[in-house]
Amino acid sequence: MSADLTANVSDSSVKEFLGAFIEHPFLIFSLMFLVWFGMLLYKERIFLFEIIKSYFSSFGGRRKITKIDLTQHQIFKDLDYWIDYRVNQLYGSTLTGSYDKAKIAMARAILLIKLRDTKSWLSCFVNETNFEDSSSDIRSIFHYKREKHNAIQWAAYRERGIPSRFIEKFMEVSRIHESYLVRSCDDLLSERVPMNIYEKVYMLLGFLTVYYSTLIIEIGRVIESINGDLKGEVFDNIVVGGNDYRCYPVPNRDFIPLVETKLNEVILSTKASRASIFVIHDVPSDDYLQGCISRVYEYEVKGFLPVMSHFQYKPAICLTGMVSTWKQHQGFHGNVSELNDLLKEMLITIGVEAIFTYPMFVGGKLKGFLALEYSSIDTYNNLNIEKVSEIIKKYASILNVYIDYSKTGLNYEGNSMREVREDRG
Repeated sequence: MSADLTANVSDSSVKEFLGAFIEHPFLIFSLMFLVWFGMLLYKERIFLFEIIKSYFSSFGGRRKITKIDLTQHQIFKDLDYWIDYRVNQLYGSTLTGSYDKAKIAMARAILLIKLRDTKSWLSCFVNETNFEDSSSDIRSIFHYKREKHNAIQWAAYRERGIPSRFIEKFMEVSRIHESYLVRSCDDLLSERVPMNIYEKVYMLLGFLTVYYSTLIIEIGRVIESINGDLKGEVFDNIVVGGNDYRCYPVPNRDFIPLVETKLNEVILSTKASRASIFVIHDVPSDDYLQGCISRVYEYEVKGFLPVMSHFQYKPAICLTGMVSTWKQHQGFHGNVSELNDLLKEMLITIGVEAIFTYPMFVGGKLKGFLALEYSSIDTYNNLNIEKVSEIIKKYASILNVYIDYSKTGLNYEGNSMREVREDRG
């Protein structure tokens, strides 16, 4: 029989059949499909058996999730790691590419506030919630705590001195991920998911782990998306854009429109050509005349040119004759021709013929002054001096909060601004 089989295999009819089969690609493709489909059915069958096996064995082999598992969830270890190490390593010297140091400081500050507060409220949620109370709406409790602490965190950002523009960008970037988190949590904590409440909350904490780890990465987008908006802003004694700016920074750029509105009111009620606020800074040991003065806010009538950049880091010795009066909480006014030569030259150069000034105190210390500048000596001579004196005194007391640098690290007692002044001679 073996001889017959050998003869059949070598027979010319078999060769003709194979030749005809090869000449028809459709037949080859059909055979390949049958082989692939058969293998797939075999694998799917094995996989199905594994699922069934896992399902039935889970009744006796799977450990039940308890409240202790929730309190010991990995997210709390991750939060500790992020707070203690990870955030402070963000965008350090090992990172390729240049990032503004002030923006990095803002990013770290905002993340630390959010993570620390999250650890606090999430721990309370896990430890204080009675998950076994069937009448408790766990989903509502979770969202209430989350939304409440989002508001608390936002207030903490402002209290920390983080600029509004940076906070807005951070909220904008995080909002996308948070909305996805909310939807996922809603689905998970609904009745549609066939899990007990401990299993659901355990998985919920896993969702939060992913959310916060993503947020830490996404903070880089916040830094990159702010181009020039914060230049000159001061945070933790670091100036956005570095110290190569022309004007002494204000404590908070959000103050500018508010102050300008008030300065415009002063101008309208005193007929001044320009109203400005100056700060006294880099003062060693309360010897004001050894420090510097810089114009930080100004507002002028139409046709009167801005001169902000022309009065920066000037030696405070030009205030000789004024400081002693200001220390008595009294204003100073006069014709430019009556001033010392140094100040006279500065003011004549910018077209000022007369001035009114009033000191501004912060925390009991002289920090600056409000100045009204007149381009016409005739306008000045026709003023009601007592009335103008009362007006400038009133606004100086209102506006002094806008030269409080206590939260920025810049103050009159000497700081990094001195280096800028010395570099400029």
